Amino acid sequence: MEQVKAFLNDFLREHDFDEAEAEDILVAAQEGVTNAIIHGNNLSVQKCVRLELYLNPSQLKIVVSDNGVGFDMESLADPTDPENRMKSNGRGLMFIRTFMDQVMNQTNGDGHKLVMIRNRV
Repeated sequence: MEQVKAFLNDFLREHDFDEAEAEDILVAAQEGVTNAIIHGNNLSVQKCVRLELYLNPSQLKIVVSDNGVGFDMESLADPTDPENRMKSNGRGLMFIRTFMDQVMNQTNGDGHKLVMIRNRV
């Protein structure tokens, strides 16, 4: 995870993202990669997580791919619900949705992709 964080920090700094925006993007990307490692690949060292960045003048698109079967984003428990507040997991997607402008889930025969888009202002 330290390599991911260092790579993203360098990339965001190199492309003139301000500190607050870079921090939001970094949190979202780290959550996406962490979820891919833990939930998508079940912590298997034989499986790969791929991080792709696409930047154009109007947006940054981050794609996190894993070997998992995917999940239904709408069926996840709401971490702000009083019944779920004490649970140790379930907040990652909430952070991703908070810090990114669009979040999409794609699953096919090759695995799962989480697509996160942050619009540039």
